[in-house]
Amino acid sequence: MYRLNEYKNAIENTNIVSKTDINGIITFVNEEFCNLCGFSEDELLGQNHNIIRHPDTPKSAFKKLWDTILAGRVHKGVVKNKKKNGDFFYAQTTIIPIFDEDGTIFEFIAIRHDVTKLFTLNEELVATKQKLMQLNENLEQVVAQKTNSLKILNENLEKKIEDAIAINNAQQKIIFQQNRQVILGQMLENIAHQWRQPLNELSLAIYLLHNEKKDKHYKLCQKLIQNMSQTINDFRDFINPNTPLEKHNLIKVIKHSLYISYQALKKNNIKTTFDIRAKKCCLLCNFNELVQVLVNIINNAKDAFLEQELDDKILHFKVFKEKKNLILQISDNAGAIPSNIIEHIFDPYFTTKHKKQGVGLGLYICKQILNKINADIRCFNKGNCAYFELIFKGEEC
Repeated sequence: MYRLNEYKNAIENTNIVSKTDINGIITFVNEEFCNLCGFSEDELLGQNHNIIRHPDTPKSAFKKLWDTILAGRVHKGVVKNKKKNGDFFYAQTTIIPIFDEDGTIFEFIAIRHDVTKLFTLNEELVATKQKLMQLNENLEQVVAQKTNSLKILNENLEKKIEDAIAINNAQQKIIFQQNRQVILGQMLENIAHQWRQPLNELSLAIYLLHNEKKDKHYKLCQKLIQNMSQTINDFRDFINPNTPLEKHNLIKVIKHSLYISYQALKKNNIKTTFDIRAKKCCLLCNFNELVQVLVNIINNAKDAFLEQELDDKILHFKVFKEKKNLILQISDNAGAIPSNIIEHIFDPYFTTKHKKQGVGLGLYICKQILNKINADIRCFNKGNCAYFELIFKGEEC
């Protein structure tokens, strides 16, 4: 009996213990029970155990509890209870039916452990998890919205880039057209020079047809007409923009450019000299456009000579190889180009001439034409001479 009392004292001093009769009326509570729920022993004894029942606990849970213990079985579970001051506490509860000698239940002993901190922590964890899940959902929505915004922004940016490219291409076409009009004017002037002498000879030959040897003068007229017709073909090919890229000899391009510019050079007493050091001068280009580049440079040299009083006017052509590149240098002795001009010389609409002589597109167009065939152009001075250097890059064709 002594040991039994020791066990009883040990349980009561370390656990939260209460007893009720079979109707749920409290018949015993230990000190730990009173401390936890806030009621005194006198306030609890004789009261129904539902005095500490929390309204959050559903009635179905209590029905299950009573069905279990009235059937003589032990009930185990966590129950949310209410303190005297209205606060709550969670208790890990074990309710054991006590039988008399006849095997009839006459009371219930409930042994509890306070697990409020554990449940509170668990609720906080659940709440935190829900917040994180909500935050994740919100974050996914924000990311989706931002992604959609970036997609729209990207589409708008692509559209703006396409529009800008289209505008730039249109401007480039206008620039090329303006330059072709300038070049065409220069070509018409050259045609006039080319045709003036043949027309004089043709007029004389026709006059002589009436007086002298008709056959001789008739053949002369035919030859003059053929030469004039060939001149028309040459200039028509020059202004044709649809010629495809083909293999051409750079020396032939130079010769054709000088043929077109012949009368202008002759009229201004400009001599041409040559230094051809490259054995093979083949390149892939648009023949007429490359001729346009050279004619542009030749005309600029002619205009520079017009501003100088020189007895010996020299336009020099030098062709050589440098590593894998084919180089053409065109230089003149009409004076060095000022430094404040040379750094802008390939800019569009930059010109030092009177507006009637051009719109400042010639050298800009030259650079664009050369870039299309993987070539480049640069300008520099050596002493009193200006140099234009055309670099045709890559292997020989």
